[in-house]
Parts: sequence; structure tokens; C-alpha cells
Amino acid sequence: MTLQSEVLLHGAQTVNFPGAVALAEFIAESPRLVRVDIRENDIKTGGLMALSLSLKVSQSVTRIDVDREPKKESVCVFIPLYNNYI
Repeated sequence: MTLQSEVLLHGAQTVNFPGAVALAEFIAESPRLVRVDIRENDIKTGGLMALSLSLKVSQSVTRIDVDREPKKESVCVFIPLYNNYI
């Protein structure tokens, strides 16, 4: 008998970008993890990118539940980055 695991963080609203990166590392190294539920958390585009890369490595995860759209990111975050290239 093979034991399977699930990570359910639905509605926790505490997982942000660093948390998503840590979760991605956990997913990549967990051979028995089959489902991850991270709906209604503060995971933005960068966190989703880290999670998507971990799913390419994982051979056990068969389901990941996310919100339909990533949380909105403020344009103000990108203005200092843009100014560095001008």
C-alpha cells in the first residue's frame, strides 16, 4: 500500500511569494504528494511560475488547485525596475 499526501492551504490567505517558492521546493522533493490546494492565497505571478516549474519535476502531483487569476500586482512595483533600464 502506497501512502499519498495532500497539502491543503485553501483560504489560508497566508501563502505569499516566498511561501510559494518554499512550497515549490517542497513539491519538487515530495515523492508521495498528489494534490495541492492553494486557492484564496496571496500568490502572485512569480509564485505561480515557481510552482509551475516544480510541477515539471514532480512525478506524483496529479492535481493543483489555484485561483482563476493571480492576485493583481501594482504597477508601482515595476516602475523602479523600468527606471533602471532608461
